[in-house]
Amino acid sequence: GKKSFKDSKYKSWIDAQSPSDLATLVYTSGTTGDPKGVMLTHSNIKSNVDYSQLRFGPRSSNPGAPTLDSSTRILSFLPLSHILERMAGHFLMLQSGATIAYAESPDTLKEDFLQVRPTAGSSVPRVYEKMYVAMRDQASASSVKLRIFNWAVKIAKQKAHSTNLNPALSVKHAIANRLVYSKVKSALGGNIQFLISGGGKLSKDLCALYHGAGILVLEGYGLSETSPVITVNHPDAPRIGSVGPPLSNLEIKIDPTSGKDSEFSTLGEVGELLVRGPSVFSGYWNKPKETKESFDGDWFKTGDMVLLEPDGYVTFLERIKEILVLSTGKNIAPTPLEDALIQNELVEQSIVIGDEKKFISALLVPNAAVLESWADEPSLNINDLCTHQKTIDHFSKIIDELNLNFEPHEQIKQFRIIPEEFTEENDLLTPSLKKKRRNILDKYTKEIKSMYS
Repeated sequence: GKKSFKDSKYKSWIDAQSPSDLATLVYTSGTTGDPKGVMLTHSNIKSNVDYSQLRFGPRSSNPGAPTLDSSTRILSFLPLSHILERMAGHFLMLQSGATIAYAESPDTLKEDFLQVRPTAGSSVPRVYEKMYVAMRDQASASSVKLRIFNWAVKIAKQKAHSTNLNPALSVKHAIANRLVYSKVKSALGGNIQFLISGGGKLSKDLCALYHGAGILVLEGYGLSETSPVITVNHPDAPRIGSVGPPLSNLEIKIDPTSGKDSEFSTLGEVGELLVRGPSVFSGYWNKPKETKESFDGDWFKTGDMVLLEPDGYVTFLERIKEILVLSTGKNIAPTPLEDALIQNELVEQSIVIGDEKKFISALLVPNAAVLESWADEPSLNINDLCTHQKTIDHFSKIIDELNLNFEPHEQIKQFRIIPEEFTEENDLLTPSLKKKRRNILDKYTKEIKSMYS
């Protein structure tokens, strides 16, 4: 590479480019519709990198805080076709002078973390969920280890939500750190200062667990159309459950139409998030109609319902297209139910159904290893266990307990246990590990129909 590099040729290529030139086409994930080619210019991406660096770079106001700089080291393992990884794991790191190590494969991540010992990183919620499941599975090797793990999880959440760490909680937290948290941090290389979560909604409970365990996970929010970052938590002032305030070069406002009668309206403005600024795309490739429909004047309509608090922090509530409207007229956001379901060790994945139906139902993918251990039925395979009455009765109890935390119209009335995990390979997850709801509903038409027959 060094021998073939020609400085004059490089400079002439740079001089031929304009900030307004098309830099890349990034296709949307297609979770609720056909993918569209998002046209991003050099200027779009550069502005997003610059103002993200302002948030995470060295700050004179807090010199000891976690930062991105030349000492930063990350392990990149998400596909670079995903705009989050391309910006946060590539462009932002290069501009910060950081070192980027690329994982050998998804199967070697455990070894790669220990070898690279990263100080920061970014990923999607599904990866943080799988990290937690892996920890829990490891603890399930013995009943004693599992009790200790569950106790440590409880202490971590108490610590995360505590404004005043009393002596008793401090002692418990120190013990939990020695027995559990320190092992988790060591498995990540032992040097993590902070991690960023984007590309989907991270469970508030899971975020609290990581914070309480001493692993700072900063949730952000954005879209391919915005290069992608719109909001992200500040390392100096993170807020669990929030996706943080907007970058300082972006303007946001709320269209309250979709947020009428929201339970969150007492906390701030609720409705569709609109955004404008230099990182907002110019349009969809060869789709002028869809481009026009996605803007209100120069404001881009994100299609997401959020809570905007008076201090500027944003909480993601739901994709407007994914809100379930029951035949009774009640609106249900599926994400809180799905997040609550996967908190149980037996539930690996879930999807909630109910659009134009009388009630809410769910498809549940079990954690195969935990289910087989719990059932203690060596003669039955995972397919048999999913339809075994013993399993169904136990899952019914799980659902009943979960329903106590939700309003009557939000409660799950029927469910089916399905053995096949949602993956990218079976086209039920996007490359960024979001559920392809339409594909899942099509694949399990028979099971869904049986719940409403």
